[in-house]
Amino acid sequence: MYLIDTNVFLEVLLTQEQKRRFFQKFVGDIFPNLEIVTLSKWSYEGLVEIKKKSGLDFDDAYQYKISKEHDLKLVTMDTDFEEITDLDVIFL
Repeated sequence: MYLIDTNVFLEVLLTQEQKRRFFQKFVGDIFPNLEIVTLSKWSYEGLVEIKKKSGLDFDDAYQYKISKEHDLKLVTMDTDFEEITDLDVIFL
């Protein structure tokens, strides 16, 4: 299973307006198979430690923690994850 960085969706919407129909079809295909995951309230405490160790900002640390907690591959365009070696990251 994959965790797709929501910025991937924003990039498609904001920089490729002419491909709106493609994006709408993509969302239509994805939503039926979408599962929303979040951190348990106890997991938030670990975000500060992740930030200190990795240098990731809050939202990146959050995605990192969710990926680790749910054993997901992270799909992203965010180069902040290039230095992360203990997580399976797929760059677009």
